[in-house]
Amino acid sequence: MYRVFIVIDKKGLVSNLGKAAEILVIDADSKAIIARLQNPITLDPSVLEEYIEEYEPILLITSSIDQNYAEIYEENGVKIYSVRPLHYNRILEEIFGFQV
Repeated sequence: MYRVFIVIDKKGLVSNLGKAAEILVIDADSKAIIARLQNPITLDPSVLEEYIEEYEPILLITSSIDQNYAEIYEENGVKIYSVRPLHYNRILEEIFGFQV
């Protein structure tokens, strides 16, 4: 299963992890949103590792990320893709050729 985390703000624009409203979990095989996760930075940073363990994403799409959080993703084998703040469906269309 090919899962992607997309960090978004309240308007659905790709955002910085530190300022995000939520993280979308996209299953790229079924082309569907399978979860909407509260931003772990606003909870407890240890929640980030729980999210990674539970959903096993291979890619994180964000507008920018703090180095400390980037290391957590990279240590877990997640690639980080930094994009400009566009609507997540536009990013999905540009990268994968589908929208959810």
